[in-house]
Amino acid sequence: MRSKASSRRLAAALGAAVIFGAGLIASQSSPAVALDVELVTFDGAGWGHGVGMSQYGAQAMATDASDPRTYDEILGYYYTGSSLGSVGAGGVPDPGDVYVSASSDQTKRTVRVLDGPGTSSAAVVVSRGAGATLQQKELTAGASFTVIDTKPQANGGCSVSFSDGTTWAAETAEGISLSCDITVPLSPDSALPSYLVALDSCRTTDCTFAWGTALLLVDNGSDLRSTPDKVCPGDCPLWPGFDAVVRLPLDTYTRGIAEMPYSWHPEALKAQAVAARSYAARAAIGADHDHADAGCFCDLKNSSASQVYAGWIGSRDRWQQWDAAAVATGGQIVVHPSAPDGTIVDAVYGSSSGGATESSEDKWGTSRSYLSSVPDAWSLTTLNPYRAWTATTSRATLSSWLGMADVTDVSVVERNESGSPRVFHFEGVNASGAAVAANRLVGDIQARFGLRSWYFDIVIPDRQPEPPPTTTAPPTTTTLPPIVFTDIDDTIHRFDIEYLAGRGFAVACDAGDDRFCPDERMRREDMAAFIARALQLPPAGEDYFVDDDGLPYEDDINRIAAIGITKGCNPPANTEFCPDDTVTRGQMAAFLVRAWSLTNAGPGDWFTDDDRSIFEGDIDRLATAGITKGCNPPANTKYCPESLVTRAQSASFLARALRSLGP
Repeated sequence: MRSKASSRRLAAALGAAVIFGAGLIASQSSPAVALDVELVTFDGAGWGHGVGMSQYGAQAMATDASDPRTYDEILGYYYTGSSLGSVGAGGVPDPGDVYVSASSDQTKRTVRVLDGPGTSSAAVVVSRGAGATLQQKELTAGASFTVIDTKPQANGGCSVSFSDGTTWAAETAEGISLSCDITVPLSPDSALPSYLVALDSCRTTDCTFAWGTALLLVDNGSDLRSTPDKVCPGDCPLWPGFDAVVRLPLDTYTRGIAEMPYSWHPEALKAQAVAARSYAARAAIGADHDHADAGCFCDLKNSSASQVYAGWIGSRDRWQQWDAAAVATGGQIVVHPSAPDGTIVDAVYGSSSGGATESSEDKWGTSRSYLSSVPDAWSLTTLNPYRAWTATTSRATLSSWLGMADVTDVSVVERNESGSPRVFHFEGVNASGAAVAANRLVGDIQARFGLRSWYFDIVIPDRQPEPPPTTTAPPTTTTLPPIVFTDIDDTIHRFDIEYLAGRGFAVACDAGDDRFCPDERMRREDMAAFIARALQLPPAGEDYFVDDDGLPYEDDINRIAAIGITKGCNPPANTEFCPDDTVTRGQMAAFLVRAWSLTNAGPGDWFTDDDRSIFEGDIDRLATAGITKGCNPPANTKYCPESLVTRAQSASFLARALRSLGP
């Protein structure tokens, strides 16, 4: 569901400066702080795509002292003409268990069994394979096992090492590869779980699971990928490595959703629970979903690429309030006759609108009568810290993007059903002083300048007389426009990501221009883009690699190759860059050491687990520079050079380097 950018995070409050009436873009602000005349200002309201239910709007409806709304009224308002239905009743299909991806394309993963909050204790029976090759082992709390895929591009070939020293081989004595399909049972949701199952890392910071059917490791070519309800369209693609997938009933999945503050009003929480359950059911039924496009064996991802499934939420503040709302609405979904199969709607939702929700037709070109625009004054109450926001960019940056020497005026020439701008008309002059004009879609402007929503106006100050020339020209700096990501509030790396975004160095992920996907893997191609922007490298005059032609960041790859930050991935020829490979912690050290020309290894041998790594020298230099402390706090005796790096972890590496070393 990437194109729909369906989920949005709720973040820390921002001050309000501009108030918008429903469906209008009309400033009623108090006197504004004077801005440099060279800055162009975006005055906006709301946060997110604006389609479907507004989360802040739902909270305002539920807490309205004069006219409080119940959860069914909230849903009926935002999903026009809809009603409540029940899964498996009245012609509504039952998707059965849903499959949620915790991580994809892994070659190494550690799974741990932890004590749960329940009073009873039970052993966990881990299984691999079936029939004559079935292997099982009983684990208790405190035990763990690590799976290594020795044949990531084919089925089978996984070795398993248990914390008690026992192992399962990667192949039989006859050389037959043994399966990477591993099943770890989870707990029924009828009581507090007696044990928890945790991954060493996954798509979000929440990698611990309790209620459900099982945690599955699913291999390439697995029989699991060919079961009737999970069959790929055509031949299943060969994704590298194995996927970690949580299988669980729909209602159990809903109990682990983390898309709204659990402290909010019970009716708002119930509305969110029904919307989340509907969204998941729609995805699992598959009318708007295919597994090949998702890049995983799953119906949903446990990140904002779908909606955030946090697994076991028992350690979160006020989690019982969310759990009560999910249980109270068990089985309920939003239905509408115009839904894809005449029942369950595509229940997208977001943080807030700018005064009226956007229609799905305006936003994505898909007409859904239940996703039409409705007035949404509830999004603009004082409950919402994003009821008004301001962003700026330099006049020169906007002019350059428009292909002008100077932009002088802007107007809205077409609006969406909601009243938000659809097309902006810009006027200016070219390098010769001749008048020029250009039109730009609101979505293009939002994406380019990292704006929170489509609800914004653009203020271009009058050009002041040029100051007299000075004898000494001031130093010039390159200022890139800040980027706002809407999916980073739940990651511990948030402030490092915001630091990079504020300096214009961050790169959005494939899920959308306002998405960072903090827990997705960091590809080598993306790493090149981060570093090239952070160092503000000049264009390269040579095409260094044969496998990056036409890729979005080909220029960035060439830029870092030109100054020796990368040499390639297929020595000694080094004609390839392997842009889609995931960056490891060892490779990250090499990237940063070369980027900042670090030479001091200090005392050397900082860590105990990198002696056989080709990157040991780079790791020592990075540690000496204070950019890394290790991977096993508080001891920090290990670096974990082979561990794959997420986009959020990469941001922290790069942010620490920039703060410590410049520029």
